[in-house]
Amino acid sequence: MNLLELSILTSAACIGFKIVTSTGMLLSELGVILERLCNRFPKIMTPIYSCHYCMASVWSIVAYSVFMTYTMNSIYELPVMMLAVCCFNGALWNVAYNIWE
Repeated sequence: MNLLELSILTSAACIGFKIVTSTGMLLSELGVILERLCNRFPKIMTPIYSCHYCMASVWSIVAYSVFMTYTMNSIYELPVMMLAVCCFNGALWNVAYNIWE
């Protein structure tokens, strides 16, 4: 899997999870629990669940660790992937929000 494919997949997973846990969706009860945790521990939970731009930092590291092999190029690839996922998250969230609302 190349870096672009992994970035798109990670972004789709982030936004998909955010949508599925929103009000009225399949995992809305989990979303309520996660929102409570976000209110209780904002510094920890915001990049994990609450902010779709911030989710890129945490979930890019997780996806890169699982699907890619660490090499000397990782020092350059991981920040590029984080920026790409952040951009894709913003674009996908705007598309999803316009369709959903």
